[in-house]
Amino acid sequence: MPSLSRTAVLSNYELLTLIFGDFLPWDPTRLARDEVVQGRKQLRDLAITCKAFKDPALAKLWTYLDSLLPLALVLPDLRVWNNGYPTTQKPVSISPHAYVLIAKLLEGQALFPGLRKVVLQTECDPATELAILPLIFPPSVETAEIHGEGFSKPMFANYCLPFLMTQFKCTLKHLSLKNDKQDVDPAVVDAIVQLTCLESLDLQLPQSNRIKPEYLMEIGKAFQKLTSLKLDVHFPSHRVSETSPHQNHDLDTSGLFPALKSLHVVSRSESQICACIPAYLVEKITSLVLMLTEPIQTTDFFASTMISLSKMRSLKKLEVFGGSTTRVAHWNAMLPLLQQLPLEEFKLDVFQSTSWTASLESLVDGAVTFRGQTSKNTTAIQPLQALTLPSSLKNSFITLDCLSTLAEEAIGLEYLAISLKPEGRSSGRKAIADLLFAWKTLKRSSCPLKRLAVSQFGSDVVFSAQEYDDLAQLLDLMFPQLTSIRPYDGEKTQPYWNKHWWFIERLRKMYKRCRLNQLPSH
Repeated sequence: MPSLSRTAVLSNYELLTLIFGDFLPWDPTRLARDEVVQGRKQLRDLAITCKAFKDPALAKLWTYLDSLLPLALVLPDLRVWNNGYPTTQKPVSISPHAYVLIAKLLEGQALFPGLRKVVLQTECDPATELAILPLIFPPSVETAEIHGEGFSKPMFANYCLPFLMTQFKCTLKHLSLKNDKQDVDPAVVDAIVQLTCLESLDLQLPQSNRIKPEYLMEIGKAFQKLTSLKLDVHFPSHRVSETSPHQNHDLDTSGLFPALKSLHVVSRSESQICACIPAYLVEKITSLVLMLTEPIQTTDFFASTMISLSKMRSLKKLEVFGGSTTRVAHWNAMLPLLQQLPLEEFKLDVFQSTSWTASLESLVDGAVTFRGQTSKNTTAIQPLQALTLPSSLKNSFITLDCLSTLAEEAIGLEYLAISLKPEGRSSGRKAIADLLFAWKTLKRSSCPLKRLAVSQFGSDVVFSAQEYDDLAQLLDLMFPQLTSIRPYDGEKTQPYWNKHWWFIERLRKMYKRCRLNQLPSH
């Protein structure tokens, strides 16, 4: 056959599909079972023979399914439409009857026998999602994450939990339950006590007011292997009776959580530490989140908080989150948190401010310069390793001058996330070129910063080609150990990153390679 004729045949999808119909008809139900199997094997062989045969052979192969099992195994998120399988933005709901049929075909075997982790997002009506549990929870599962509103329903407590307890009493190692909108049946958390082999437990149930304070003592006694615990569990009005063992400071706690190494707790009682946190866990807290709704209007806003925080001898990470009504009038209210606690990481996330840039920069000074000087003179406080400041404030940002001071003074800081204003002329401060000239004459920076997350203040900032180059050089000189610059909180689609900062980062890495290899940079 001439090459042109061969090409015409191989590129004719309809012709090949018609020919392949001889191996397996469109409706194979009239064939014997062995003929159907043989036809499918031949289509499989044709699909791997050459590129031209692949699509028409596979289309023919998948035209008729006499079993749902292959579709569930290979194409779980696709649906049939005119003999095709177009993708959809939302996963298609599968009737529980389909799971019954699949379970029958499996004859007691697991659908995914090697599965190690399951993440289940349950909706308001959990019937569909929970019907699949016996199929997707083989004995090999070690991690289970169940989120959403569905597990607050009786079906979860009455059907799912008994199943989980039976299947994984001695095998499940990591469990996470999250529902921040609804109350949860106490039976849900009561049943968890049976999972005695758990190594990590994450309970984020802030609306579950029916959980008893004694429950935490029960899991403390039951989970002898638990090394990581996350708690966002609260009681009515965030108060506990003073006679409750929950608040007994003299209680013998030697048998509670003996292997615990990491304890993350959420406090939802404004500037007061939430009484929902049991006294016997205070000294074990390694990470604390303060959820605020009230405005920060005074410099001593956290005075009472500091009294409680000073008792948390294991505290390494502190996060302060403000809601839509949390206005910050005094950034200096945060300084005691930064200057008096031996933190390794501090994160601040608020949405509104009535203060201007100088106040926000005072936090950088308090977190870096003050702690650095203290570290040089005494051993009372260790350097901060990670600092995250807000990115969404309209009138608060960090300037290049502040960043330059940080590069000179920082000791131990390895991660920084900020909203940066990459210019100086408008505020009467040094421009990029002036800072670059100054850093070229200074001795080599010893700043240990390794990762920088940037959100640019002002979307209308325009860089010249020279400013791109100067800023890249400046960042390399200030932070010689920097491994990456990333958009703040994964904002890769934001204009400041797509238009400017990806290119600045590329130039910075080029200058770093030249410096390390002692190559001329221009």
